[in-house]
This record gives sequence, structure tokens and C-alpha cells, in this order.
Amino acid sequence: KELITMHLSECVDLLSTSNTFTDPSFGSCLYSWSFKTTTEFYGWDVDRLHLNQLFGFLCWSYTFAGIMMFFLRPSWSRSKSSNFPYVLFACLLAFVQGPLSFTADYLSMTDDTFIHVIDRFMAMVNLAIQSWKVATLFYHARSGTFFCQLCAIIFAAFSFMNSQDAQQAHDPEGFIFWHNMWHIYPFIVFFIECFDFLYLGDYDAMTMTAHQKADENHVEDLLANWNLQHALKTFKLSRVLSIVSEDGMDATHNKNL
Repeated sequence: KELITMHLSECVDLLSTSNTFTDPSFGSCLYSWSFKTTTEFYGWDVDRLHLNQLFGFLCWSYTFAGIMMFFLRPSWSRSKSSNFPYVLFACLLAFVQGPLSFTADYLSMTDDTFIHVIDRFMAMVNLAIQSWKVATLFYHARSGTFFCQLCAIIFAAFSFMNSQDAQQAHDPEGFIFWHNMWHIYPFIVFFIECFDFLYLGDYDAMTMTAHQKADENHVEDLLANWNLQHALKTFKLSRVLSIVSEDGMDATHNKNL
């Protein structure tokens, strides 16, 4: 059987050269990478690859992240102003991506199996959904929280591409390091959300904006009522002064007579 060893970094290089997504060579490369059933370490001895227990443990980071999403669920995820599939995403991470990562990356790294295709597909789907989540945070979260989440996902993509380069170079140490960094990403997100949710407090910019508008309208109503009452008092005072002035003039006129 002829093994496919195409890597995503090679596809990115083709894209940067052609500058168009419609280039047939880029599409062929992406297809080959997506559906290859092996890694560059196919057939390697497990002892030579040195996939330690930490590597296997970090494969479950997505399961951990998915479970924690239920405990740290922000109010914006229940808001009608957001259509982000929060619960679905949490379930995908907890019950699909975690077991897939462990099976493909730890148990079957040196094997020829279709589990690599499934794991690769789900990883890209979940990365796309996570990008959607980060984009959603732009409208709902604190600006500092959004910036931290954006930096974290950029770091994750950077780590994944470096792991691809290391795999292409047959560098097991480099691959293990950068793949671990890729799998540490869910923990980074967890710490960001813990600080934001538990320390700073639950926050939804869209709700706060609505409350601020309501407060502004309330203040405007108070000012309008105050102005009306002030105008009435001024009118009554001027009326009283006018009556007093007229009575005084009448009294003076009668005295002169």
C-alpha cells in the first residue's frame, strides 16, 4: 500500500505560492492531508517515539475543557442575542474530541488506521467552532478577556503548525513538544475563563449595554419630571407674585383715591 505523508504545512506553502484557494494543487494537497490514514511515524517502534504518559494525559484536555464549560457557563451563552451552540460544543469536546485524540495520537500514532482521519476532521471542526466562540466573545465579553482568548487561539494554531513541521522533519522530540503545546490550549482557555467568571464576575456586554440604556432612559425621565416640576413651581411662583403685585397696586390706587 502506498502511504500518503502529506502535511498541512505543505498545503499552506502551496497556498502562499498560488495565492488562491482555487488552485488544483492546493485542493489536492488538502484532500490528501485530510484523508491520510497514517502519520509520519507510521511503523516506528513505540519506544523510539517516546510517547510518555504526559503526552497521553494531555490528549484528554479537550474532555476536561468540555466538562468545565458546563461549570463556567457564562450568561451570554443563554442570551437570545447569541446563537453560538454552547452546549453542543461542550459535548463535542467532552465526549468526542477527547477520546478521539487519545486513541489517534497516543494509542495509534504508529498505526495505519482510519481513526486518524476522524480525529483530524473533528479537530478542524472544533477549531472552527472555537474560532466562532472567540468571535462571539468580541461582542459579549470584556475586551481584556477577548484579547487573551484571541492570543490563546493564535498560540494554539502556531503550536499545531510547528507540530506538523516537526512531524514532516521526522523530529519526534519537536513533535511531542509542540503537540503538547497544542493540547495545553484547552487548559489556557480554562484559566482565562476561571479568572473572568469566578474572579471578575459573570459579564455580558450586550446585557450591560441594555441596562445602561435603560438607566440612561430612567435618568432622562427623572430629568424630564424634574424640569416639569420645576417649571410648574416657577409658574406658580410667578402667578403668586403677579397676584401680590396686582393686589398691591389696587391697594395703592384705593389709598390715593
